[in-house]
Amino acid sequence: LTLLDLNRVLYRNSNEEQADGLGIDVYEIPGY
Repeated sequence: LTLLDLNRVLYRNSNEEQADGLGIDVYEIPGY
């Protein structure tokens, strides 16, 4: 992973994830 990848994996918040338009949130737990 690059530093940019690590930043995304570790420090993204819900608003940033939803702004990507992929339909997922920070913590996506299937079936919960």
